[in-house]
Amino acid sequence: MASDDLKDAIASMGERLAKIEMLLDRQRKSIEMLLKLSEPFGVYLGGDVVLTQMMNGLRLMVPASDSVMAPKMIGNRVWEPRITAQLQKLIKPNLCFIDVGANIGYFSVNAALLLAGSNARVYAFEPNPTIYELLSKNIQINWSLAPISLRQIALGADLGQLELRIPGTRASNATLLGPRSIKEGTDYTSIWVDVTTIDKLGIDPKSIGTIKIDVEGAEAMVVQGAKTTLRDGPQINLIMEWDTKAQADDVGATSWLIEYFASLGFRAYILESGLQETPLRSLGSRDYCNLFLTRDPTSFGLSA
Repeated sequence: MASDDLKDAIASMGERLAKIEMLLDRQRKSIEMLLKLSEPFGVYLGGDVVLTQMMNGLRLMVPASDSVMAPKMIGNRVWEPRITAQLQKLIKPNLCFIDVGANIGYFSVNAALLLAGSNARVYAFEPNPTIYELLSKNIQINWSLAPISLRQIALGADLGQLELRIPGTRASNATLLGPRSIKEGTDYTSIWVDVTTIDKLGIDPKSIGTIKIDVEGAEAMVVQGAKTTLRDGPQINLIMEWDTKAQADDVGATSWLIEYFASLGFRAYILESGLQETPLRSLGSRDYCNLFLTRDPTSFGLSA
């Protein structure tokens, strides 16, 4: 009898060991898959376009010749990781996201991913025709997200047309400002593009949660064209590139932005330093950073 019990115990132990081995094999395969997902990924599609996949699963077409975005997005599989990591906290659910200077659509599709299933939509604006084509394709291939409305147009202070200067190997850094905004010695082409304002878009200010502005130093022009929207939408927050060297081509832009944000009660937080608050008046001496500007810091867990 004791011998039978021992045999049963050994058989049971063998079954358990087999299950453990099976589970370990599954874990090994999962680890191998995760390691592959974390490696650089890029497929050349021809026509100066590379398809890459971000760590969160979004797929994006990138200009192969772009010496800034392409290496980082293919190699790191994330663009501007500090901003990306904070988006989930900074984008308000059920409120629209406006992407000014949408480029190839990285932040547009990331915002649409976060807003999927809500009543909100994303509005994306990009004037560069070559980049706009990729933006349109990137929205098509990432289709199961919140709706994205896009327009091939620049946003500024007034209606009309402006000259867009496009650097040869950095098409994503095209600017509406003067040639000083482009690194000395860089070849660039110029085209004229249509310009409208945020105030003229016809979007209900109360439906907007976040406006992201990245326009290579022309941020003041965009904000000037959004005065009514910012006044009538007190819940609107801004994610904005801050570059005083680029702003220098728009004389007085830096000081105007600081005073205007102060008059509306905005407070500034630096994304690169984990949303550390910085006094608005200190921005005049800061060369470059990415800012989060809000009038309601406590709703984001920031100090009042």
